Amino acid sequence: METANLEFALYGRDLRHYAVESRYSSPARKTDVRQSSEAPICIDWDRLRALEAEPEAYGTLLTESIFADQKLKIAFLEALSVSEAQDRSLSS
Repeated sequence: METANLEFALYGRDLRHYAVESRYSSPARKTDVRQSSEAPICIDWDRLRALEAEPEAYGTLLTESIFADQKLKIAFLEALSVSEAQDRSLSS
């Protein structure tokens, strides 16, 4: 089974704020689908460090931080949906 790829790139604006770009590529598409955050997202590194011993809580906080921008969340859900419809696994 061929895989589709979804990548997220974070570009630091300062110590807590990042612009985010996603890129989805699939063997079934001729071009990549890109989506950028509308506004910088905020990652609270102090809270993440406090959750290092709790992987589920850490993952939840990081996911909520990245997907606070609805455009990125929708891009992820669409990539997942398209990959499933094409019977492809989605790798990152």
